[in-house]
Amino acid sequence: MANYNGTTTLKSDCGYSSVRPEGPASEPLVWQAGRATSAAPGLFTPLVLPGLGAFQDGALRHNNPVNIALWEGSRIWSRDTQRDVVLSLGSGTGQDTTSPQKTPLRPTFKDGFIPRLCRSFLTSLDGELTWRHLLNHHLEKDAEHRYFRLNVQFGGQEPRLDDIGAMEKLSEDVNMSKNDQQLTEIKLALLASSFFFELKRAPKFDASGFYICQAEIRVRGDHTKVFMALRQMSNGPIEFHKEGVPLGKADHSTDVCSDCYRFRKKVCFFVRHPTEIIALTKTMDKSRRHISGFPQKTLWFTHEQHLADPFYSEETLSFSSQACLCLAVEEARAAGMVKRKLSSIHLPSDRKKRTKTLSSLE
Repeated sequence: MANYNGTTTLKSDCGYSSVRPEGPASEPLVWQAGRATSAAPGLFTPLVLPGLGAFQDGALRHNNPVNIALWEGSRIWSRDTQRDVVLSLGSGTGQDTTSPQKTPLRPTFKDGFIPRLCRSFLTSLDGELTWRHLLNHHLEKDAEHRYFRLNVQFGGQEPRLDDIGAMEKLSEDVNMSKNDQQLTEIKLALLASSFFFELKRAPKFDASGFYICQAEIRVRGDHTKVFMALRQMSNGPIEFHKEGVPLGKADHSTDVCSDCYRFRKKVCFFVRHPTEIIALTKTMDKSRRHISGFPQKTLWFTHEQHLADPFYSEETLSFSSQACLCLAVEEARAAGMVKRKLSSIHLPSDRKKRTKTLSSLE
C-alpha cells in the first residue's frame, strides 16, 4: 500500500505487490496505514479498506522492510541515483543472533524438528539479521556511511506484543541504549542531504584541456532552518569542497538571492571529462559529508536537467542581468505560460525590474 505510483511498472515476479486506490478520494490515511501494519495475526484483526482489501502486519515476510524500501526507491528515482541517507528504525531485539555454542550433550527435545522449526521461524522475524545481511552482502564499503539503524537491545526477555505493562521498561531501555555519537552522525547526514547541486549549463571543454562546470549549490526547503540546525551543532564555517579542493564558504550575505530569498551558492570547477565520477562535500569542523546526489558524474546531471536538449542552449534564455531567473520561471509557471519550445514569454509584473523575457523555456 503506497501513496505514489512510481515511474516504472512493478514486475510481476518481484515477490510483492503494490496496492493503489482508484482515485485520490480513496487514499488511505496515515493512521490507517499504521493500524494496518500493526495488525499482528492472533492479536489484532486485519484492517479492511473499501476498494483495497484487508491488510495486516507484514512482519511474517518483511519484519524489517529496508529491502522493499530500497526496491521501491528505484521505482521513484532511477537506479543510478545515489541514496543520500537510509535510516532503519527497529522495534527492539532480544534474540541472540550469534552462532550457537557447541555443548557435549543437548536435550533430545531441544534438538527435535518442531523446536528447531520454531527457532528458525522466530529468527526469520529478527530485523537485525535483515540489516546485517544488507550490510554484508549488498553494499559497497564506500556506501556504508550512508546507512544507519537505530534499535534497542532488550535488557531481559523480549516482551509480548500485547504486554502494555512493559512500556515503562522499554522506555528505560531506549534511554540506556541511546548513542549520542550515532544520533549526531545521523543528523549531520540528513542536513547534508538538504544541499543539492544544479548545473547552470552543460560542462564546456576549456582550452586548458579540462571541462569547466558552472553550477549552484542549493538547499531544499527553508534554508534558514537548515543553517540554524547546523549552527546549533557548531559555530564553525560551513565549506564546500570538490574532492578536497575548496569551492567556498556558505555566506548568507552573498549566497541568498535578493529576489526569491533562496540559498544559491555559485561554484565553478573543472573535470577531466563529463563521465568522470566526482564528489562534492559539505564540511563543518572535522565532519565531512556528501551533499545530495554525490558521488556522481556531471553527465548524469546534464541528462537529468535536460541541458543537452537544443532548447536549453545558452541562447534560449534572455533576461536582465539584474533579474532572478528562478523567480522568472516560477512566475511563468504560475501564469501557465511555461511550455516546451515556447518562442517568447513576457512575464507580467508590478515592478519593472522583475519583468523578464524568456525564450524557448521549458
